[in-house]
Amino acid sequence: MPERVVVKQNKDFAIGYWANDPHQPESKDLQTVTSIFQLSPYTMMLASLGACSTIVVQTFARNHSLDLEEIEITLEYLREAQKGSDGINNFRERIVQQLALHGDLKPDQADKLHTVAQNCSIHHMMERGIEIQSELLEKEAEPL
Repeated sequence: MPERVVVKQNKDFAIGYWANDPHQPESKDLQTVTSIFQLSPYTMMLASLGACSTIVVQTFARNHSLDLEEIEITLEYLREAQKGSDGINNFRERIVQQLALHGDLKPDQADKLHTVAQNCSIHHMMERGIEIQSELLEKEAEPL
């Protein structure tokens, strides 16, 4: 069962999240997310992408006087094992993102908003990759 998140945001930028329960991965039901503990690392990543995309789209729609009432983005994280020629499992990872735009939009406006959604900063980081530098800081001696 893929990890799945739905992000909805209305024109007033009120946002809601729904995700599958990481403790019951076989369940297809989505739950309203009220706590970070309801998310797995993968659904946190999907929620970040969805939130970034909805904010960018709603902001663009508002700045261009487009009648977008609500945007709903469904995101799924898919990971498929593939045996390499060396016999070692490799994984094909991908995110499927589906947008539903609610409002009085012409087809060309909806197409433009779809393009805009793909230009959020989280989308770019995921698509292009980002270097992560990590270091361990020495713990200072605690006072007695």
